[in-house]
Amino acid sequence: MSCTGYTYMECASTVISQHAEHANSEEVFALRDLLDTYYESTDKPIKPAGSGDGPVAGTYADLSKIMSLFHSVNQDERSDQILHGVNYLMMSAKRIVDGDEGVLE
Repeated sequence: MSCTGYTYMECASTVISQHAEHANSEEVFALRDLLDTYYESTDKPIKPAGSGDGPVAGTYADLSKIMSLFHSVNQDERSDQILHGVNYLMMSAKRIVDGDEGVLE
């Protein structure tokens, strides 16, 4: 993950960790643990692969799955704005790694 994309993921991880302390929700705890596991597995900034193959492609797929879970959990009556924010940070990280520099404007 690029250095800037990694920074967005670090922010997402920090926000969900802080939120989980006060949310008193099993779903939020599970999302926090899942994101922490993912974040720890990408603990070094990596450059995107040109062809989309290899470990970076798996990282993208994993991030997409995690974003989908955040979206699914937050579709019920909860509509938790902090979860929306964390999902937005993850989407921004993915867009940056995919080469969309418009995120930074």
